[in-house]
Amino acid sequence: MAIMDFLVNKMGYSSTLIAKEPCLVTRSLEKRIIPRAVFARELISQGLVNEFKLSTLFDTSEKVFIRTVS
Repeated sequence: MAIMDFLVNKMGYSSTLIAKEPCLVTRSLEKRIIPRAVFARELISQGLVNEFKLSTLFDTSEKVFIRTVS
């Protein structure tokens, strides 16, 4: 599955953690998962945040996500 492959192999999340959030597989890899994951990785690498909950990162609406990370 492409979403699992991306999150585990490219982003470094554990498969166990992803399995606890089954709704992730219903999200669009190209429209939601990749853009938000890349954004989160950039914020983390710059030390602006420590981590994101998977549910905050991928399950929230665009409006809530923008408000949360602003």
